[in-house]
Amino acid sequence: MLEAVELPGGLWLEPTAARVPSCELSLRSVANVIWHAVEAREDCLPILDAVPTCQTAVVGSFQAVPVDTSGRYAVCLGNPPYRAALQIIQHALKFSPLVVMLLRLNWLASDKRVAWIRENTPSVFVLPDRPSFVGEGGDATEYAWMVWGLGVPTVSILGSTPLKERRDLDRKLRERGQKELFAE
Repeated sequence: MLEAVELPGGLWLEPTAARVPSCELSLRSVANVIWHAVEAREDCLPILDAVPTCQTAVVGSFQAVPVDTSGRYAVCLGNPPYRAALQIIQHALKFSPLVVMLLRLNWLASDKRVAWIRENTPSVFVLPDRPSFVGEGGDATEYAWMVWGLGVPTVSILGSTPLKERRDLDRKLRERGQKELFAE
């Protein structure tokens, strides 16, 4: 993604740094970036402290970080936990005009998020290869970099399929002996 979109240098924020922080991976791709990182687990601090461009690393919930200056960061980039991604993205948009998140492609397809996504549609950059997060190969999920703040989005979000229709399709697939296509 960093090869496809020219992101500005400056102060960047990583809201969910984890054990393989984006600030460490970006050292190879983006020049003139200083990072601030937030991570919920204290055992990840030594990893962040070892990243030369990580100026500040704090332990805590990103959603609890107060917004002191709107647009303080040039970019907010990370790989949020799936279940908390919407709240993290919404909070990140308060810190930076450009928010870049690595998410499962199916994150876009949700009755819970569809209204917000229609109003805040990201540009989507699908990864051609499934990423490996722990060095043991990828999982069976497609991923994409989703970017808010690039202007006109490069993806359209269709209306969601009613739950009854999805369950009917599930039933038909099971009757044919196929694996469930849609999970609740």
